[in-house]
Amino acid sequence: MKPYKQSGFIIPVALIIISILIMLATGLSHQARTQIKALQRTQTQWQNELIYRSVLQKIIHSLLTGKIAYNYVRIDQKQLPIDGRTINLDGVNVQIQDSAGLMGLGVYNEKVFYRLLLQLTDTRAAQQISQELSDWIDRNNLQLRYGMEAQDYLQAGLSYYPRNKMLRSLDELLELPSMTYTLYNGTTEQPPLRNLVTPGIHLTLNAATAPQQVLRAYLEGTDEQFQAIWAARTAENWPLLQKLLTHFPGTLGDLGRFVPSSTFRIILKIPGQKSMRVTIKLRPASNPPYSIQQWYYPDDDRGQN
Repeated sequence: MKPYKQSGFIIPVALIIISILIMLATGLSHQARTQIKALQRTQTQWQNELIYRSVLQKIIHSLLTGKIAYNYVRIDQKQLPIDGRTINLDGVNVQIQDSAGLMGLGVYNEKVFYRLLLQLTDTRAAQQISQELSDWIDRNNLQLRYGMEAQDYLQAGLSYYPRNKMLRSLDELLELPSMTYTLYNGTTEQPPLRNLVTPGIHLTLNAATAPQQVLRAYLEGTDEQFQAIWAARTAENWPLLQKLLTHFPGTLGDLGRFVPSSTFRIILKIPGQKSMRVTIKLRPASNPPYSIQQWYYPDDDRGQN
């Protein structure tokens, strides 16, 4: 008597095993592709960082050896702008910004900061953010009309309180309840707030290097007066700009002196790649003759979840 063979049962089992193997192979292949892409991104970032470092060294050398005047540093017959304009160096888009042209929040002026915010957002948001920052850095429990003190953070369900100290970094502005991702990081139509302010202290504003929004915030004149001032600034007519600024004394030092800072914010970006953001301080009498105060790479937008 021949034994009974269950050949019909073996075929489904084999198909199931083959299906499982195919699924495993597909999963491993997908995982391998993901890891390869991650390695490629890392390799690209390393290569870009080497390029950024090379360009940054050229910029620092120019700042240390060139002659700084108005809104540029002169090296031989070339001029390197220090007012935040974008230029291309060795295939890298570069923005060099004299920190004295930015709004220093180290000595906080709520009124001037409010006028800056008004150019970037609506009135209510400008009121809330400027007063929330006042309550964030002051040491009392007196709540401003649109501000927030510790009890308000608690009632809002937030897990932190105001520091009641000056800002340590600009990213601390993201802790303000009314601050938005778009306002802080900017859009294609609007500059980022973080590109217009600095946590440092400036006793004077360099009107020759200040962005348009910052300069407008410090000047309380009419739009017509400011348009004349900005036209002179754009034309780099320094004698005329100096003359026009004499009508706005005492806003923040002498706006007509055009004194640059020894601190510069530098943004470097290869088109289509992650950017680098560096803040340096020149110290010609020291070794090395400069210090890195901030280094962000890759410089992603802040406040992303």
